[in-house]
Amino acid sequence: PGAGYVLLGSAVPFLWAVLMVALAECARITERDEGAVCGAAFVAMLALMMVEAGLGVSGLAVLPAALAGALVALGLWAFPPARLGVGCCGSLLAAGAIGCIPLSLDMTSLPVPLALPFWLEGGMVALQILFYRRRGRPLFAAAPLHRWLEKRGMSAVNIFYSLCALSVCGLALAVRLARWA
Repeated sequence: PGAGYVLLGSAVPFLWAVLMVALAECARITERDEGAVCGAAFVAMLALMMVEAGLGVSGLAVLPAALAGALVALGLWAFPPARLGVGCCGSLLAAGAIGCIPLSLDMTSLPVPLALPFWLEGGMVALQILFYRRRGRPLFAAAPLHRWLEKRGMSAVNIFYSLCALSVCGLALAVRLARWA
């Protein structure tokens, strides 16, 4: 992000490596909630499939379509109350696909909006840590977004739907960015 506006030269791969590790950590934080990774990653894979098909590279849209199908199947078991979770490896795979598929197609503006729920979860934890170190007290009552929503009285199903709705907002933004670029 921002690499298209500023010439960073050889620092660009390092920037993207840091961004992908941050995305993976944000997805790992989200993994603790029931089914949130499945729902958010499913919507992101649908967005990637639509963007690739819209740009005329429909042969490459098969990978996001296959991942979306796998996430639907897993989502049946991961939906609250979860009988099976994606785990750390599954959440890292989902984040890697969301981040690396657009990068491999030179659509560098898409990984940020496609992973909007993950960024909000991880960003909230980062803000909590930074604020606590600076001020000595927590900023939020609970750190990840899904725990904060739980403290506000939302059920696991409503939290799942909220994170999926955030992912749909990211989908709309990613489609808009793809058309603009």
